[in-house]
Amino acid sequence: MTGTEQPVTTAETPPAKAKPKPAKAKPRVLQEITGPQYRTLKSLAESKIAMTRGKIMAAAFNGNSVNMRPILEPLVKSKLVTTEDIDVHGKAETVFLAPGAGRKAAHNSPPPRRGAASHQPLPKVGGSITKEYNGKKVTVSVTSDGFRVGAKTYSSLTAAAKAVRESDMEVNGWAFFGLTK
Repeated sequence: MTGTEQPVTTAETPPAKAKPKPAKAKPRVLQEITGPQYRTLKSLAESKIAMTRGKIMAAAFNGNSVNMRPILEPLVKSKLVTTEDIDVHGKAETVFLAPGAGRKAAHNSPPPRRGAASHQPLPKVGGSITKEYNGKKVTVSVTSDGFRVGAKTYSSLTAAAKAVRESDMEVNGWAFFGLTK
């Protein structure tokens, strides 16, 4: 056969069929994304560079020590986060990056809702919360801007609780005002 001849097809030899192209594997979508996974994904999506576990903890969890493995592994398996091993001063380091799918998921999905509420609902705007603290009756008014204690408005119950206690020590505002179940 020369380069210009076509193969002869007979009834005994059917023409060769083109092999179907394998379908591209779609990333597995997580059934449900947890709050820490959402914060991690959001931090990676907002970052212009790849991040180490330590940088993710600093950005997503205010530097608090968090076990990142159960947070990152499902994100990597679902291809919302990619990894790359790099050499830093002779030591192997893994960095994480949110590719297009991860960025889209972080920007298009709202933060996950918690399960059953662990606290009572807040009073509606115009309502108030009353607490006795150090022998004084404290009233917190719920406004559209936040929580008013006296003449000052605070953005969160925690900030209001710190003001009532006159301390910057950590406090859970929901628990301080008796709104936890």
